[in-house]
Amino acid sequence: MRIKLKVILTVTIVLLLLGGCQGNPTTTEQRSFDFTAITYGIVKQKQLKIDNTKILYTLSLKEFNPNGSEFDKYNNQFVENDDIKFVYIVSETKIYDSKSSPIQVDDITLDSKIKLSLHFLNDYLLVADKISIYED
Repeated sequence: MRIKLKVILTVTIVLLLLGGCQGNPTTTEQRSFDFTAITYGIVKQKQLKIDNTKILYTLSLKEFNPNGSEFDKYNNQFVENDDIKFVYIVSETKIYDSKSSPIQVDDITLDSKIKLSLHFLNDYLLVADKISIYED
């Protein structure tokens, strides 16, 4: 009787473990890219949702020129010699001042030199994971 109980418990535990391991993972690893740029403008977005991601702000940038084949679709949406490009800020975006202290989007001033870590939202849109203001 004890052996049957142990076998039933063992089989039940194994089945539960196997059942928990099945299916597709809910998160995917995103490739991150690092850049520097100068802030040009920040626009708060109202009810803008792209690919199930709620966009909070659009950050316009100067001296931001991502290159490489992975950025072809991103760059093709701008006029060839356009000096201004943009990225999106979402709720998960982390923003830091020059002393590495967390700040809010409203604390970013225009013409600030920043470092950005970005990932693609889709083939042609970039989202900021991290924004850091830095001093020369």
